[in-house]
Amino acid sequence: MAAGKTTLEEIKSKWLKNYEEKEKEKADYQEKYEIAKERIKQALSAADRAYKNADMKAYYKAQEDKRFNEDAAKMYLDKVQEIEREPYITRKEFNEIFGDVKAYFDNFVADDQEKLAEVAMQMLEIRERESKELLEANAFIKFAQLNLLKAKNGLYSEDGSLETFKVKELTNYEGLNFVRFVCNHSFISELISEKQKACSN
Repeated sequence: MAAGKTTLEEIKSKWLKNYEEKEKEKADYQEKYEIAKERIKQALSAADRAYKNADMKAYYKAQEDKRFNEDAAKMYLDKVQEIEREPYITRKEFNEIFGDVKAYFDNFVADDQEKLAEVAMQMLEIRERESKELLEANAFIKFAQLNLLKAKNGLYSEDGSLETFKVKELTNYEGLNFVRFVCNHSFISELISEKQKACSN
């Protein structure tokens, strides 16, 4: 990535700050909710003990603690659900994120485009060199069949009998087939064309 261009980590840092703050806020409310639930259990146990001991003051306090923590638990749970339900960003802000990431990746790809063009030119050179050599190799094989082996008109005779003879040639070279496939791809063809134009200027 060229100097001065925004990185993906910088974009993440900018937009994840709000996310992290909201997640922390939610975790804090969740923790308070869990504490309130535990205190409700404690208040119920305390109320049960106070009732058995006929301790009205303790029983009244336990009931107050229970009601207080029930209200607290409901409030904290409502806040957790509200944070989970409400978007952290607006649609406009999401579109800004998309634009930032697209601009970053467009620059990222552009940085590699020249390298890709160089590779494409090398593959084109390999395709031309191997295709030319393959034509010459097959031409000699055909010459050897027709002129040295004397296998003409699809017939071959060594002991006076005639046999059907198929003309042979070299085929199915995976490396060459792959290079041909890549070079024939429209995107690579366009890259090669642009590179050739640039070299000719």
